[in-house]
Amino acid sequence: MLNKFELSLKDLTDWTEQEILETVREQFNDSQQELRVKKRYWIEYIKLYLNQERKKVGDLLIGSNLLYTQFHEVYSSIDNDNMRVEFRARTPKDEEKVIYTNAVAKFDFEEMNMPMVQRELYWNTIFFGTGILDVSQYDTKRKIVLPSVQSPFTFFVDKYANTIEDARYAGRYIYKTYYELINDSRLDPERVKKIAGSSYPASIEKTVLERTAKNILLEGLYVQEPLHPQAYLELLEWYMYANNKLWVIWTDNKISTILGFQKVDYRDKGNGESKIPFVVYYYQKTPFGFWGIGLPDVLENSHRILVYLSNLMLQGIRLDATPQFLVNFQAVLNPKDLITREINKIVFTKVPPAGQIVPFPKTQAVSNDVLAYYQMIVNEALGAAGSQRILRGSLTAVKKTATEVAMAKAKQDMLMSSIMRNIIAGEKDFWYRWLKRHQRFMKEGDFKLVEMIGSYGASKFVEVSKRQFIPEVDPSIEVVSSLVAEPQKIVRRRDLAEIIPLLEQIGGNVRYAVKSLLRDMDFTPEQIDLLLPPSPHQLKARQENEFLKEGIWIDIDENDNDIEHLEEHYKIPENDVVKLHIEAHLMNYMRKQGLQGKSKILEEQPEEELEAPELEQPEEVEKELTQEIPTEAIQSMVAQLMPQTPEEVK
Repeated sequence: MLNKFELSLKDLTDWTEQEILETVREQFNDSQQELRVKKRYWIEYIKLYLNQERKKVGDLLIGSNLLYTQFHEVYSSIDNDNMRVEFRARTPKDEEKVIYTNAVAKFDFEEMNMPMVQRELYWNTIFFGTGILDVSQYDTKRKIVLPSVQSPFTFFVDKYANTIEDARYAGRYIYKTYYELINDSRLDPERVKKIAGSSYPASIEKTVLERTAKNILLEGLYVQEPLHPQAYLELLEWYMYANNKLWVIWTDNKISTILGFQKVDYRDKGNGESKIPFVVYYYQKTPFGFWGIGLPDVLENSHRILVYLSNLMLQGIRLDATPQFLVNFQAVLNPKDLITREINKIVFTKVPPAGQIVPFPKTQAVSNDVLAYYQMIVNEALGAAGSQRILRGSLTAVKKTATEVAMAKAKQDMLMSSIMRNIIAGEKDFWYRWLKRHQRFMKEGDFKLVEMIGSYGASKFVEVSKRQFIPEVDPSIEVVSSLVAEPQKIVRRRDLAEIIPLLEQIGGNVRYAVKSLLRDMDFTPEQIDLLLPPSPHQLKARQENEFLKEGIWIDIDENDNDIEHLEEHYKIPENDVVKLHIEAHLMNYMRKQGLQGKSKILEEQPEEELEAPELEQPEEVEKELTQEIPTEAIQSMVAQLMPQTPEEVK
């Protein structure tokens, strides 16, 4: 048996079954040690959330809904913030492709059922501080990613990892029926039959922690189902690295039998390797661990203090509502009348009541100090959650100016935007994985049916090929709030519209600027071609592209509109022929610009200011100034740099 250091240098196929099981078992035990304590706290937080964690004072039993209220204020703020994802091209040749990339992303958003997935994900993110999204599944028939929310109770990760990126291993419990396991080509059916025939008890984590949490949330209605043909069987799915490659292993929940393993080939790292297929979202992230800080972690102390104070205050209010009296027992006819508490109750005595029953002297039941401290705790809790009382109508007794309300709103937006940065980071990672899944698993001949929505709501369904919507260079991904994105687009369009007249004066590509403006207004490429029909030069350049991208040289014409040709040539994949053709257009453009500049100088310069020696041979001088660059030099340079036949180019 090889030692552990030697094992890490070999593929998992070279390991023995016992070596794999021992490694997985050791990693699993290390990852769950500190998690058990954290998950027990989560169960206590669920009790606080449902107002079940109460403190008994005397014979009173009341709770507080502070956590529930604050949680749903934050949750609704994030859920109602319509985040918008936009892919932006890094190179000019990808600018039209990202139009289709954005269209496919919008179409897949509904196909992946992301609205419901995000709601569950945001709940976990805010409550547990960490939301985990599984992106390991890809449906090759529908050509779509199948994301699902992973329960933090049944997820395990490297205890030394700060992010999922630097985790050496991670795993989770998965639940499948016997039918699903038998028909899974990645698993050994004989071993599946072996574990399914046993009693198959649930794991400790499943029984003690997640089941307890479900029972609290479902008020005791959740029970573990008995073993039957449609029952879910619990497996451990474990990801680890061996020989710098990512592998996934499936075992029973006791980690005693390997059901199967394989190398993961997502190619979603920058170097073409694979990342552990989980996207992690954070509410508040610290640099000292993988798990984030949730809203209950912040409000727990305030919540418990409020529960205790609420019980004390209710006790005092009860004393005020049912006053106490000193009674002469010898004068009372029925002592049982003193047991029941009723407001304004009459107690009969043997003698006239004067002097027989007198009020019990007492101080103020709830002091002003207690009320002030209670209010201080409430204010601290609201501030920690990013909620301003002035916006919630809590300060109606105090008049506030519009400026004060606006300042309070600005502070709340600032804190919420800080929280949203963590969520946006996870959202960017998800859409990056989404693009890489399509790039990896879609075939070259596959098409996706998408809805292209243009300006003023115009839409149509089109088929987009893999090559049409996956950029050659990974695009930048922007995830912003719609409330922020729309004003930014308005400013961007305004600035672009202002520089178009300036481009026209200095001879810039006004047509390209107008196209960029139309793209930013969500016009489709087809609509742009209708508004700005391609010129003859562009049509010619598109025909040349068919030859250039195959490596076939096409001579340029000195009468070509080089700017329009360059715009089309930048859209095709680069090769040596394309680069040389673009360089030739640039040289042709500079030659024309040089001639125009010299001609303009000659036209603007008065003849009377020229000195006599320079006018001795005006025709020769003009001929020399306007002499063209010999085309033979350019052709000879091209001949030296390029093969002579298309076959040699290929």
